[in-house]
Amino acid sequence: MAKKNIATFTGPQKGISIIGEHYYALSGIVNISNTETTMLEFQTGKYYCVGEWRGDYYENASDDVRFLCYFNNQLVSSMTTTSNKPPIDYAPIIIPPLTLVILTGQNITDTSALDMMVAITGRVYDQ
Repeated sequence: MAKKNIATFTGPQKGISIIGEHYYALSGIVNISNTETTMLEFQTGKYYCVGEWRGDYYENASDDVRFLCYFNNQLVSSMTTTSNKPPIDYAPIIIPPLTLVILTGQNITDTSALDMMVAITGRVYDQ
């Protein structure tokens, strides 16, 4: 049985929200350049999460962008968009209990600033 917290959507933020047995974290628009920029950052509780994540363009651009996913400051997953073509699918993810999750973005083509987004969604399970 998952946690039964009630969350009301108040807008994008860097943290995780839990509704019943589901979770989400939505960055909203984050302006990134050639410096790796934190887009989401949150700590899980005494539960684990099964779901998927994805990075995406908000604006049309021809630059390539790398998205990185860290657990407890260790790189565990990455994806790259190529010339405004986001990954076809979300990447599956399992987040262990009591884990610091950080998702970042970086323009790997040049120094121009781009409006990007990341999202992570899924189901919460008791430990």
